[in-house]
Amino acid sequence: MKKALTFVVLLLSFDCYRMREVMLLLVLIIDPDMKYLERTEAIFQKQGMQVAAFSDPMAAVKYGFNNDVDSVYTEVIMPHLTGFDVVRLLRKRHADIGAYVLTDSDQFLMLAKENGLDGYYKKPMGLNDKACNLLELSAKY
Repeated sequence: MKKALTFVVLLLSFDCYRMREVMLLLVLIIDPDMKYLERTEAIFQKQGMQVAAFSDPMAAVKYGFNNDVDSVYTEVIMPHLTGFDVVRLLRKRHADIGAYVLTDSDQFLMLAKENGLDGYYKKPMGLNDKACNLLELSAKY
């Protein structure tokens, strides 16, 4: 009987491990500034999230159309597309994607609201910022 019980516990542990793998959040980060991109990527990776980081918004949109993305964090001013364009395009594929602006300026706050983004974070972000933990995010304007 003890062997059977041990086997069931191992199976349950394996299933929990597999569920955690499946539930890993995929965060898309877009910033043309490599310093901020790398820093933001590290913050999310330290929280155990799967991260796809891009400095080119066109490449990020292509990636987002071909992968199940849970959230997107984007700079506003970028070559070829704005962060708002990126969000608009990705929401055509993922209607419920979380969308957040990462920028060093307050001038886009009203535009973020008007474009239906979920939050607005001012750079530079640190490990204690709310943006680090998607499970506790309640971004308010």
